[in-house]
Amino acid sequence: MPEPIADVLTTQASVRPRILVSCSLSGPANDAWLIEDLTDYADNVGQELRAQGADFELLDVGAAASWEMDAATGLQGFDGLLVLGGGDIHPSLYGQRPIAAPGYGVDERVDQAEIALVRSAAASGLPVMGICRGMQVINVAFGGTLIQDLGPASIHQVHTEAPGMSDHEVVIGPDTLLASALGAGSTMVRSGHHQAVQDLGAGLLATAEAPDGVIEAIEHEDHWVLGVQWHPEDPDTTFGQLAALMRTFTDQCRKGQPPAAHPDGQTLSA
Repeated sequence: MPEPIADVLTTQASVRPRILVSCSLSGPANDAWLIEDLTDYADNVGQELRAQGADFELLDVGAAASWEMDAATGLQGFDGLLVLGGGDIHPSLYGQRPIAAPGYGVDERVDQAEIALVRSAAASGLPVMGICRGMQVINVAFGGTLIQDLGPASIHQVHTEAPGMSDHEVVIGPDTLLASALGAGSTMVRSGHHQAVQDLGAGLLATAEAPDGVIEAIEHEDHWVLGVQWHPEDPDTTFGQLAALMRTFTDQCRKGQPPAAHPDGQTLSA
């Protein structure tokens, strides 16, 4: 005899998705202020994932990148991938030479490991979300490029030796994953980045923009992939923003969508 519909819905709602959270906390190129900020942000994200009924494992990819990590194997048993903030991505990975402007926390091993995780997760149909650097990793993983430095007049961070957060507006496009979480239109965000998306990767769409035209969110037209350039996990961000984003993400992880085909009919390689 089939289970009553109410019981089936209750069972589905109680399933705790397992999320792999990637962040480089011990990379040798990380300054002390960066490690401190990343640790606090990872803690905030972890607390919110638990509040949304999800289990997670934090992968310190700065340590893991010292050995050859197999992305597909590393994702086994997980229902989604969340890539957090961190240092700059090595320009060679998106076809550029380093410019004179200073970068920070650059570790090509970390970049390659997280790019492989994003590609493998998307190819397997797992939901993928990225925050700040995580959004940039997503863009590079799909073949996009980055602006290496937004310059000293940028509104996207406080320009000090240990860059601080800046508050600015973004406009979210309608009928997007991001709008389903935060609503379309204008909202305030906490931002702290000196790099940004330049050319979008294959299949990616820009779904939020800052007043200076910088792309502040991206999504994929075929895969459940969402990246935000700001820091919803900052304690001074707009109340409820992190909860809304993590709820949207974990709900999708809980659904266990079947693998999606790449637009050209081929899967993505890690």
